[in-house]
Amino acid sequence: MTTSDKLKTLFLNIIRALIGFTGLLSPKLAAKTAYYFFARPKRRKNRSWMQEFLDTSVNDYFEVDKHSIKSYVWPGKRKGILFLHGWRSNAARWKYLISGLKDLNVDLISVDAPGHGASNHPEFNPPNYARVIQPLIEKYQPKIIVGHSVGAYTALLHYEMYKPKGIKYVLLAPTYDMMLPINKMFEILKLSKRTQKAYIDFVEKGAQRSLADLRADNFVSASGPEGILVHDVNDKILPYEDSLKIMEKATALKFHRIESNGHRMQNDDVLDLIKEYITGYFSA
Repeated sequence: MTTSDKLKTLFLNIIRALIGFTGLLSPKLAAKTAYYFFARPKRRKNRSWMQEFLDTSVNDYFEVDKHSIKSYVWPGKRKGILFLHGWRSNAARWKYLISGLKDLNVDLISVDAPGHGASNHPEFNPPNYARVIQPLIEKYQPKIIVGHSVGAYTALLHYEMYKPKGIKYVLLAPTYDMMLPINKMFEILKLSKRTQKAYIDFVEKGAQRSLADLRADNFVSASGPEGILVHDVNDKILPYEDSLKIMEKATALKFHRIESNGHRMQNDDVLDLIKEYITGYFSA
């Protein structure tokens, strides 16, 4: 084990002990402490290729809740595409797709989610992410939203919250049920049953709706949204079968089953599929 791994393990054990001891006295306080760490993922430093790519854009900041959200714009001559990344990622993850779409000469906009990249809004959760991108959508009026993982889930949640008109969706391996990452966090932090219940109560109070109501299939119907949903049968992070549950209601979406390298959705076959759909839309 490297020194870095040892430090990570030590830090995790300290957090477990802190939350575990707090939970004996106050499960509610322990739940809030767990949420504080879960909603603030560690930001990854951009690699040189990421920063070089982002430096080719026009930087745009907008304010939400007195915090700045960072977006990157490659301007075109027409309204274009908004890209939403997933957990512990950032705007640079779209480099290869954006680079392949520049010939369309449409606006290409990638955003750093709250708690990620260069956005200084500290708190990440999907309802917050959906609310934060609304000013960006109002400003740039994208014709297509592309989302990956919890970014795809956020696109669906935004659709359910705001009912935007005239937007198509490209959804890549969307999260289906927020209890999946929450249960994983419960397991990692070894939270007691009392603290787990307090955590769920805290999250549902903040969202003003139950976690069961926040399943992705509750955001869709036969009337929309329209677009495509792509999921890899080899996805080990978010089950392929969960997208089938979404598709039972989302009949306005076209489903693409792929068999490739899992959750990242960055291989040539996936990129070609996405580019074919988007190019077809703007060529129509």
